[in-house]
Amino acid sequence: LKAPDELRARFVECGVDLYRPLALTCGSGLTAAVVKLALHAVNVEDGPIYDGAWCEYEGVGDACPVATGPAEY
Repeated sequence: LKAPDELRARFVECGVDLYRPLALTCGSGLTAAVVKLALHAVNVEDGPIYDGAWCEYEGVGDACPVATGPAEY
């Protein structure tokens, strides 16, 4: 991993608000685990990993909607 200061700067550059609740997911869970490690490196312990990942979520169908586009607060 990069140094904590570099990681924090990258999160901020990507629009991640480290002071708001986070939830981590990816296609299978592996990438989300790396992001969790990076968050830990910058002392952010929030951010549970959705264990089922997208491969489980998408299998539910229309019961689980998917928002697209930029995040809105």
